[in-house]
Amino acid sequence: MRAGVSSTRSECMARHMADKLSHAQLRRLARVPQLNAAAVEEQGLEEFLHNAQALGDPRIVTVTSAVALGCAVVAP
Repeated sequence: MRAGVSSTRSECMARHMADKLSHAQLRRLARVPQLNAAAVEEQGLEEFLHNAQALGDPRIVTVTSAVALGCAVVAP
């Protein structure tokens, strides 16, 4: 929800990401500085994913992208 998505979508994403990413990966993703609604709104999800990619863990970017897309369709 801090990234500016609805509570329904964030619940969907959290559920799927918790199953697919380790606790360490989730903590690393949470530390991305641009993880807030204002930054995502201003810079867009693409910029957030670019910043997540800078973490150097392709699994984080792959899972985050796939889950964001899937939950956008299921929980708009």
